[in-house]
Amino acid sequence: ELVRFKRHPERYGYNFLGEFSVFFHRAMEREYNYFCSQFVAAVLRNAGVDIFHKKPGLVKPGDFRRCPVLRPIFTGLLADYRTYLHERLKQAHGIEITDVSNGVHKPALTDGLMAWRVG
Repeated sequence: ELVRFKRHPERYGYNFLGEFSVFFHRAMEREYNYFCSQFVAAVLRNAGVDIFHKKPGLVKPGDFRRCPVLRPIFTGLLADYRTYLHERLKQAHGIEITDVSNGVHKPALTDGLMAWRVG
C-alpha cells in the first residue's frame, strides 16, 4: 500500500465516512480513502502484521496505545522526532551524520519512520 501511495498520491483521499462510522462499530472501507489509524492498520496488515484482529476500518488511534505487542520508542512533539532519530543514530553507530548548509547543521535523515516497535 505504501508503494501505491507514493506512486499515486493524487488517487488517495481522506475517509470521512469511515472515521464517522467507526464510532458506530461499522467499517466503511473505501478504495484509496483512509483515515489515519485505518491507513496504518491496513499497511501493517498488508505486510503480514495483524495485531488488531479486526478490519482496518475499525481501528481507532487508542488501539495503538493499548496494543500489548507495541511499545512506544518516542513520546513528544512531532517536530522533535527528527532530532531524536538523529541522536539515536549517533549513539548506535558512534558517528556524526549531518548536512551542513549555510553554516546550519541539520540531520540527514529520510522521512517515513514509525515511532512504534513490535515486540
